[in-house]
Amino acid sequence: MSNPYESLPDQNFWKTGVFAARDAIEPRVSKVFHIAPSDRIMTAGSCFAQNVALHLRKRDDISFYTAEPLREGEPVFSARYGNIYTAHQLLQIFDECMSGDVDPECAIRRRDGRFVDINRPYMEKDGFARAQDVLEARRSHLEAVRLAFSQADILIFTLGLTEAWVSPGGDRVFPICPGVYSDDAARAFEFKNYSFSEIRQAMESFLEKLTALNPHVKVLLTVSPVPLTATYTEDHVLVATMHSKSVLRVICSEMVQAHDAVFYFPSYEMISNAYVGATAYAPENLREVDPAAIEKVMTFFEKLYLDEGSGTRGAADPFGEAAEAICEDVEIERSVGF
Repeated sequence: MSNPYESLPDQNFWKTGVFAARDAIEPRVSKVFHIAPSDRIMTAGSCFAQNVALHLRKRDDISFYTAEPLREGEPVFSARYGNIYTAHQLLQIFDECMSGDVDPECAIRRRDGRFVDINRPYMEKDGFARAQDVLEARRSHLEAVRLAFSQADILIFTLGLTEAWVSPGGDRVFPICPGVYSDDAARAFEFKNYSFSEIRQAMESFLEKLTALNPHVKVLLTVSPVPLTATYTEDHVLVATMHSKSVLRVICSEMVQAHDAVFYFPSYEMISNAYVGATAYAPENLREVDPAAIEKVMTFFEKLYLDEGSGTRGAADPFGEAAEAICEDVEIERSVGF
């Protein structure tokens, strides 16, 4: 009788794949694909997804898809939708842009009296004078997002949270609690912590609809390694973070196993594991990811998906070399005086 473990590579053993590798751990996955220079890449997701976008924009052998002009000081994605933290929010914007029907309740008044889009409240720094202006801006925005979904060759989506704030009954999901930035007493909202089955159903629905629109698209999933800013559950924020990330990580595996055109990149494992020599998180808050760790992750990304050594730095990024990911959920801390 032969020993089946004898033929396995070093990466399959903890001693050689983790202990011996330490800071050079490269957690390869079996299911990968090659990104061609002509592939139009669309990015969306939580704030960590912006790091991927910022990195890809600097390469001259990558076609980073931009559906509408981005503005300095805003989250860098393929369209101006801001951070999409949950699977339900992703499904919601897809359904909305496909129907063409703008949510008539999307305009919400900020504390300063200006109006913003409840689905992307930090995308217009100065806000709008009228609620109608918000609706008109959203209509144009949804047209751009629809074009991105229909023309992208690759969608990179980073799942960030299971917790969300929704309208009464859960018909609408918001990226951040409206009460953080608005004192409009007429707008009601409630807390929702999506279950594994609810998230799986939302992702399945999204993938089915996306591939019906764009049959050749590939979807590359990641999980954000950034911990929760705050939890509204009764658990400690660390427990809530581990729960959320664990659920989302299993969701990714389920989608990869069920769909030939869905893939997973282990940036979460590279950042959040406790087995490297030093933490990958910024020492001042243990939440933001250190730039050196991000660079290591993206170097590994290039090894897996790009022709190694083929890319060079392209034109200067209009947002500058010092551009950083913008996390809208940190407004929660500011709203309570942190």
